Amino acid sequence: QYAFAEPLLERVVGGAPPYDSGDVVVAMAFLQPGRHAGPGGDVEQILDAARGRSAGLRTHVTPLLGGSHLVHEVLADRTA
Repeated sequence: QYAFAEPLLERVVGGAPPYDSGDVVVAMAFLQPGRHAGPGGDVEQILDAARGRSAGLRTHVTPLLGGSHLVHEVLADRTA
């Protein structure tokens, strides 16, 4: 349905090498918490399920982009 978003996180993490074991970093390209990002969001649920399927999987999530001073600087520059 959403081919532009392939590969979907839920199909990659915990699904096949090299994303089914070891350390996997998920870069959160979201400005603020919401339905997908943040506590209880889709991403957290997907990663929880992946860790449940793959005992050797360790996931690490970056902070949201909205918390970066660099994003604020770019937005301020572009809207000035």
